[in-house]
Amino acid sequence: MKRKYAKETQELQGFGSLVGTSLILKGETKLKMFFEFEAGVSLEDLTFSINGVPQKYTISDNRYVVEIADISAHQLDEDYTVTVTDGNYSFEAKTSAMTYCYNALMNTDDEDLHNVAKALYLYNQAANAYKNESN
Repeated sequence: MKRKYAKETQELQGFGSLVGTSLILKGETKLKMFFEFEAGVSLEDLTFSINGVPQKYTISDNRYVVEIADISAHQLDEDYTVTVTDGNYSFEAKTSAMTYCYNALMNTDDEDLHNVAKALYLYNQAANAYKNESN
């Protein structure tokens, strides 16, 4: 079964948007999602949740950052839905490590990044096959 991967930029007009993601591969696999909000949004009332579980966030360069940590090999293709709300408005942004890899392959000519994305895809496929065999 082929998967379709989402475009990274997702937004609610007049509220805010997901402006990018980073995939960190140091010691653990982690996704960082970066959000920006429109003027007039009640920033002190913002809440974030990942797949329905409330999350803490950090602020870096006027962007709100949510991290998805400890992603195991068989979870690299799992979607994470981040819901952002300020009490009046909310929107959802979906991503996965494979979404990051897909976008890297489609939107850059960096050969090293392409090789990492392809290796992560194969790693995920092997981990899923292993997990399915052991069940």
